[in-house]
Amino acid sequence: MDIADICELIYSSTPKQPHSIELDFSELDLTIEEIFQQLLMIFTDGMKRFFGDENGKVDLEHISADDFKLMNEYFHSIGFSISYSINTEPVLKPKQSLKDYHLRLIVKNNIYVISFDILPIKTEIIPTRTEITKVYKNM
Repeated sequence: MDIADICELIYSSTPKQPHSIELDFSELDLTIEEIFQQLLMIFTDGMKRFFGDENGKVDLEHISADDFKLMNEYFHSIGFSISYSINTEPVLKPKQSLKDYHLRLIVKNNIYVISFDILPIKTEIIPTRTEITKVYKNM
């Protein structure tokens, strides 16, 4: 599946549940930087689809916190999160994980910094047999 197909799967409807669309970068043997680049292409496609003009150009100065929240909801469906800040410089440190990679976009007097991270999987706590037994005994 290429990036265009992935984008169509992600953005063709409302955001899906977190981790509901499985992307397996491991089979492609990509580096962290290459994964960042793939996520950046997916992000750019979504921004153009939802917030771009007729030429696909996105004016970041008109993107609201709710707009970024929507993009984050789409990214949660593929198991990632988006972080962004305005007017800050990323902390330069060795790039050891996905969240250490940043895209800096300078628009007029603002610096937009965008990064991605892996969305943790929330697990439900399942009661043990002993806990269930105690509940029934106390009824």
